Amino acid sequence: MADNWRSRTITQGAARSPNRAMLRAVGFGDGDFQKAIVGVANGHSTMNPCNAGIQPLVDRAVA
Repeated sequence: MADNWRSRTITQGAARSPNRAMLRAVGFGDGDFQKAIVGVANGHSTMNPCNAGIQPLVDRAVA
């Protein structure tokens, strides 16, 4: 099974052309549409010390 079996629901088919156009605008290439798309949400804030440990985790996940 392809690595992108969930991601292709937002990238495959004629109805998803606007989605692909937006992704190409942010730097996706042809080969990127064959890979899984993974999003990383970051709740880090300098306003509250409760989330102080999140940023190092996000940095490692995004690398």
